[in-house]
Amino acid sequence: LSVTATPPTLDYDVVELGSVDNIPTPISFTATNNGSITEDIEIRGADTANWTLEATAGADQYVHRASPDAFSTTITLTTSNQTLAADVTTGSPDVTVSLKLDAPSDTTTIATQTATVTVIAVAP
Repeated sequence: LSVTATPPTLDYDVVELGSVDNIPTPISFTATNNGSITEDIEIRGADTANWTLEATAGADQYVHRASPDAFSTTITLTTSNQTLAADVTTGSPDVTVSLKLDAPSDTTTIATQTATVTVIAVAP
């Protein structure tokens, strides 16, 4: 089992407090099954140094969403793994993953935050 994400880093640049649907640069990354068997690709988010990942934005709370199909399907990220794509075969087309971020309504810090997104391969 193996998956790679290309590019490995996306940048939201500066986002305003309370803003929704912020799109990073580049606007997506590709998840590729580079293993030797069929796999599921899962995704999860994480808290930043000062913000908590939540289902709704609030004070020091942000929302991170992902989609494997240009937001026809939306996954609201949590800190637990969720299926992004199932039964991805070796040599199948890459999964193009789009992200959006809703900024906190207020924050106790002006420090730069790093919102980590992790993709992993698991056996179906």
